[in-house]
Amino acid sequence: MQPAQRTGRHCHPGGVIGYVVEGEITLQIDGQSATTLRAGSVFHEPSGVTIARFDNASNTETAVFIAFYPLADDQPLISMLD
Repeated sequence: MQPAQRTGRHCHPGGVIGYVVEGEITLQIDGQSATTLRAGSVFHEPSGVTIARFDNASNTETAVFIAFYPLADDQPLISMLD
Protein backbone atom coordinates (compact mmCIF):
# COMPACT_ATOMS: atom_id res chain seq x y z
CA MET A 1 0.00 0.00 0.00
CA GLN A 2 1.26 3.46 -0.84
CA PRO A 3 1.84 5.99 1.99
CA ALA A 4 -1.49 7.19 3.43
CA GLN A 5 -3.45 4.87 1.08
CA ARG A 6 -7.02 4.18 2.23
CA THR A 7 -9.23 1.31 1.09
CA GLY A 8 -12.65 2.75 1.85
CA ARG A 9 -15.55 0.86 3.42
CA HIS A 10 -15.83 -2.65 2.03
CA CYS A 11 -16.59 -6.29 2.75
CA HIS A 12 -15.40 -9.67 1.52
CA PRO A 13 -17.89 -12.48 0.87
CA GLY A 14 -15.39 -15.14 1.92
CA GLY A 15 -13.50 -13.16 4.57
CA VAL A 16 -9.75 -12.51 4.62
CA ILE A 17 -6.83 -13.96 6.55
CA GLY A 18 -3.57 -12.04 6.30
CA TYR A 19 -0.12 -11.17 7.53
CA VAL A 20 1.62 -7.76 7.63
CA VAL A 21 5.11 -7.98 6.13
CA GLU A 22 6.20 -4.32 6.35
CA GLY A 23 4.83 -1.08 7.77
CA GLU A 24 1.71 -0.40 9.80
CA ILE A 25 -1.93 -0.80 8.82
CA THR A 26 -5.00 0.50 10.62
CA LEU A 27 -7.79 -2.08 10.64
CA GLN A 28 -11.26 -1.21 11.87
CA ILE A 29 -14.27 -3.47 11.67
CA ASP A 30 -17.48 -1.42 11.60
CA GLY A 31 -18.68 -0.71 15.14
CA GLN A 32 -15.37 -1.70 16.78
CA SER A 33 -12.26 0.23 17.80
CA ALA A 34 -9.43 0.60 15.29
CA THR A 35 -6.39 -1.67 15.66
CA THR A 36 -2.85 -0.98 14.46
CA LEU A 37 -1.26 -3.95 12.72
CA ARG A 38 2.53 -3.91 12.61
CA ALA A 39 5.01 -6.07 10.71
CA GLY A 40 4.55 -9.63 11.97
CA SER A 41 0.87 -9.14 12.85
CA VAL A 42 -1.82 -11.45 11.51
CA PHE A 43 -5.38 -10.35 10.85
CA HIS A 44 -8.81 -11.70 10.03
CA GLU A 45 -11.65 -9.87 8.32
CA PRO A 46 -14.79 -11.97 8.85
CA SER A 47 -17.01 -12.90 5.93
CA GLY A 48 -19.71 -10.35 5.08
CA VAL A 49 -18.68 -7.89 7.82
CA THR A 50 -18.20 -4.22 6.92
CA ILE A 51 -14.58 -3.15 7.15
CA ALA A 52 -14.59 0.57 7.99
CA ARG A 53 -10.82 0.98 7.56
CA PHE A 54 -7.90 -0.96 6.18
CA ASP A 55 -5.47 1.90 5.71
CA ASN A 56 -1.74 2.47 5.56
CA ALA A 57 -1.10 4.14 8.93
CA SER A 58 1.99 6.00 7.65
CA ASN A 59 2.05 9.14 5.54
CA THR A 60 5.62 8.43 4.39
CA GLU A 61 6.22 4.65 4.33
CA THR A 62 4.67 1.89 2.27
CA ALA A 63 2.92 -1.08 3.88
CA VAL A 64 3.07 -4.63 2.55
CA PHE A 65 0.71 -7.46 3.45
CA ILE A 66 -0.09 -10.96 2.25
CA ALA A 67 -3.77 -11.89 2.18
CA PHE A 68 -5.70 -15.08 1.55
CA TYR A 69 -9.27 -14.78 0.29
CA PRO A 70 -11.22 -18.06 0.69
CA LEU A 71 -13.83 -17.79 -2.07
CA ALA A 72 -16.28 -20.19 -3.65
CA ASP A 73 -17.08 -20.35 -7.36
CA ASP A 74 -17.62 -16.86 -8.81
CA GLN A 75 -17.64 -14.83 -5.58
CA PRO A 76 -16.09 -11.38 -5.98
CA LEU A 77 -12.88 -10.65 -4.10
CA ILE A 78 -14.23 -7.42 -2.59
CA SER A 79 -17.43 -5.40 -2.51
CA MET A 80 -16.92 -1.66 -2.08
CA LEU A 81 -19.50 0.17 0.03
CA ASP A 82 -20.34 3.90 0.00
